[in-house]
Amino acid sequence: MNVEEQIQALQQQVAELWEIVEGLRPARGPLLFIDETATVDPSCALHTGTSTNRIFIGKQSKVLRGAEWLGTIKVGDRVFINAHSFIRPNVTIGDDVSLGQHVRLISDTHEISGGSRRTGKPSHEPIVIGRGSWIGAGVTILGGVTVGEMAIVAAGSVVNKDVPSNVVVAGVPARIVKYILDVDGVATLTAEPVQDAVPPAPGSPAAPDAPPADGIASVVS
Repeated sequence: MNVEEQIQALQQQVAELWEIVEGLRPARGPLLFIDETATVDPSCALHTGTSTNRIFIGKQSKVLRGAEWLGTIKVGDRVFINAHSFIRPNVTIGDDVSLGQHVRLISDTHEISGGSRRTGKPSHEPIVIGRGSWIGAGVTILGGVTVGEMAIVAAGSVVNKDVPSNVVVAGVPARIVKYILDVDGVATLTAEPVQDAVPPAPGSPAAPDAPPADGIASVVS
């Protein structure tokens, strides 16, 4: 085999390796149900993990570069997911949700007892993000959390408890900082608040600012 033939053989091997790599990083496949109007960047690594898991992406949704997903994940219609999202199994994202860059939805958890911990086998508590919610850049949402409809999670927050609808939360751990007015100018909580999300008494040091008169809550983007 001369030098030219060796080069051709190496090029063929490289091409075959790229086919293998692309097969490990599918944008579509038999376990991936992606609407024809949705857009998924070719760099995204979407894996179901097992033959019983499925990934669903709804109409007109968009997933930008560098996404790493594993397990059963359901994404609704008109969802925008910015670059480098990291999503673990058992996650549901409602319609019209927006996720910022580097959002992490981490459903994994482990038993803390010695025997169970040593096995290293995780469980995956569900994560649900309600319709119309905004999740800021760098947010981490942990397993077992439900984010209500039309809620806003400020950039960099860590969410370890349920978030009611129509509120803005921020911080580590995330707490309510604003209430979002409805069309009648009333700040309403349409989901049962968690303990840390119970509105404090007016005038107390922990009380958040009152909702603005124009119904718009400022957000840390």
